[in-house]
Amino acid sequence: MNKMDILLEQLELENTPQLKEGRIDKVEIEHDKFTFYIHLDALLGYEEFTALQSHLDRFPYPCEFVFSLERLFYKEDDISNYFLYFCKGYSQDYPQLGCVEPSQIQLDRDLLRIELIS
Repeated sequence: MNKMDILLEQLELENTPQLKEGRIDKVEIEHDKFTFYIHLDALLGYEEFTALQSHLDRFPYPCEFVFSLERLFYKEDDISNYFLYFCKGYSQDYPQLGCVEPSQIQLDRDLLRIELIS
């Protein structure tokens, strides 16, 4: 059993194929907070990302993850979902971000277009 398998078992995330294929490059511990440096083949799919976020409380200490990628490959839906996640997280500080709807987001090659109406 490798380090990633042990971590995923601890987090109860054994059914996350993209994370299972990743590897832990480094773990830093500072003041009982763990930082896991994980290398993935491509951008973590949004579903696996949200599963990871919802299982962080299963680890016995506060933890965070830093990802590095072998290649920048992603699905358009994942980019839109990540952007909406970002908007939700910052909408208390920036209320205008709370108005963004999925239908207003479009990925055109490497350009994220957001249609906003004031």
